[in-house]
Amino acid sequence: MSRDTPPPSYAAATLSDTPTPEYQDVTERTPNFLYFHRTTQGIQVFSAANEKEPRYYVGRYQRLDHPDVILHRGGDRSRPAAGKATFSHPEKDFVIAVYGPASPPTADQEVVRCISSHSIFGADSYQYIVPADASPEGHGATFQSLTWKHTHNSHLGSAAWKSKDFKLVDDATEQVVAVYINLSDTNNVMSRLEWKTTCSVEEEIRALTVLMAFVERIRRFKKQASRASVVGAAQGPRRGKVY
Repeated sequence: MSRDTPPPSYAAATLSDTPTPEYQDVTERTPNFLYFHRTTQGIQVFSAANEKEPRYYVGRYQRLDHPDVILHRGGDRSRPAAGKATFSHPEKDFVIAVYGPASPPTADQEVVRCISSHSIFGADSYQYIVPADASPEGHGATFQSLTWKHTHNSHLGSAAWKSKDFKLVDDATEQVVAVYINLSDTNNVMSRLEWKTTCSVEEEIRALTVLMAFVERIRRFKKQASRASVVGAAQGPRRGKVY
């Protein structure tokens, strides 16, 4: 499907929708680098190892009773869903669902918490919890807390003046797990993600679903602010009552 081909029609969908059972092996080692290409309707994600076939497609939607962001396995909206994110206005928290390798597929809803800096919207962070390896003592599964945060660290490829770069941090160890760098559509590449650690495909999907929802919320906020600014300028300065 070309980037200008319109997507198939969609009925109203919810997080409980069942995608087509088409999967990658969750034990597969994820690529070290992912590259994000903007299209007319969404974002295609390629791995450095395969620049011809998109690994994921990010669909963005603004409809009632429909996920706001869907991460598809493959190059367009017709491909099976791997992860979904639904916003809850006016709250900044949102809900995600990640579809695993089970057949039929199942997905639990997970709440992604916004950690507000009480500053501008762009300074917020988003925290989520993932199951980690089972503890050696046999006391059951342990859990890992991860947070997507803004970064300006030059050692990670960012800079002080950049506002669209993020890092994924392990909250317990403060280890940087991944870095997302905005490239301003250089050579038709919107951005790049580098994994600093190895992870399963399921972990990659969860991280990308949260990240793309984070990016989409910022995009919508800035678009809304821009519209408000234009409307305000068109109305001109307010004047007091004349008696």
